[in-house]
Amino acid sequence: MRRPKHVTGFRTLKSIFTELLDVGYSHFRKNIMVLLGMVQHVLDEQKLIELGQQCAESQNIIADGHGCLGAA
Repeated sequence: MRRPKHVTGFRTLKSIFTELLDVGYSHFRKNIMVLLGMVQHVLDEQKLIELGQQCAESQNIIADGHGCLGAA
């Protein structure tokens, strides 16, 4: 039994979209890790904590001393 073209097309589109999301996530994660390493060499621990808190607040993320708890 043949599948309708729209079902096959949807699955193909979903597969491509999922792959694009994976590539984008991987790319930005690598960038963040490189930039974090560079920043850690330049800034002291207190400044890093302040910047982390500002970043969390700007993204509506609840951050405590143990990590991020997710979006507020």
